[in-house]
Amino acid sequence: MFLPASTLRDVRIALLVCASCWVMAQQAKPVYRGEWKGTAGPAFMHGRWAGQADERDANLALGSWTLQGNGGETVLEGTWSARKLARGWRGTWTARTSAGRSFSGSWTADATGPAAKTFADLLQSALQGEVGGAWRSGRAFGGWQIRAFTAGK
Repeated sequence: MFLPASTLRDVRIALLVCASCWVMAQQAKPVYRGEWKGTAGPAFMHGRWAGQADERDANLALGSWTLQGNGGETVLEGTWSARKLARGWRGTWTARTSAGRSFSGSWTADATGPAAKTFADLLQSALQGEVGGAWRSGRAFGGWQIRAFTAGK
């Protein structure tokens, strides 16, 4: 039994699309997830984060984060981005309360040396131990540390 040429062409296109999707999925950067802690003067903060290095540029990364209250409830929810500069990693963050109040700021990472060549390296090093830096929002500022627990697609 022979299939018409148009059907064979459609089958070939479908197979090519499936193969391309499979290859792209295999090349996707891992998503790192973990917990963070930070300070703002004498106050202590903590929450969860997720992040991924950019697919096309190892010097860029994006992610999300939450600030949790003492009872584990989400107090703030937001996003972050990072870019590697000549002197280290710098980024921005935004967050919003459930009532709609918004906050934003900047951050830097203390990462130096070969372990921080790319942001993926920085996130990978968070699987081995804590990575930290500083944050700022208006007049408020403090320190932060992350620890990654998983890296998956």
